[in-house]
Amino acid sequence: MPKISSSLLAVGLIWMGLTAGSSLYPAQIYQSGSQKVRRVVEELSANAQAGGTSPRTYRLSQVEINAYLLDQLRQQEKNAVENISILLGEGTFRTLITIDPDRLQMGGNAAAGRLLGALLEGSLALEIKGRILVSDGSGKYQIQQIRFNGMELPIALVTELLISLGRSQDPPFDPTSSFSMPFGIQSIVVSGGQVVIET
Repeated sequence: MPKISSSLLAVGLIWMGLTAGSSLYPAQIYQSGSQKVRRVVEELSANAQAGGTSPRTYRLSQVEINAYLLDQLRQQEKNAVENISILLGEGTFRTLITIDPDRLQMGGNAAAGRLLGALLEGSLALEIKGRILVSDGSGKYQIQQIRFNGMELPIALVTELLISLGRSQDPPFDPTSSFSMPFGIQSIVVSGGQVVIET
């Protein structure tokens, strides 16, 4: 269960974004940022396993989250996501994702697979503007706008693409459905380049 919970938190942060292979941040910043997030995840996990009920607050910066998620992305061999970068705003996040369409798992939807295969050659650029809503230990991603290679897409097509991306994660998940927050997390607030997590 702890691995699944850690993976759910990592996947949640992945949808909020990361900067993979960015030259903007030196290696030491990535290393220390990744270590900080790892410590927070370990503490959240330990508190949840011990049945801790005292509320705690954790603050993580955009750079720290990006560093941690870069490490997580590098550990997954069969991942359709090649690169993701995030900008955290007031209550929203904007994520830029580069995807390898050859690694997308389309499930039983052969028509969508043929359509995407015909449309896509090389890497695919996806820009997602959205927010994460967390209440009473339940979370949901609310997508506000999606652009594919600069062109705004209809939500139905985007939903299929996001579900396919979710299937390629470890463990697989459906990013369009509500989910139980791991580790007893009650609230997540995105504001001014940081994420505030409360248990």
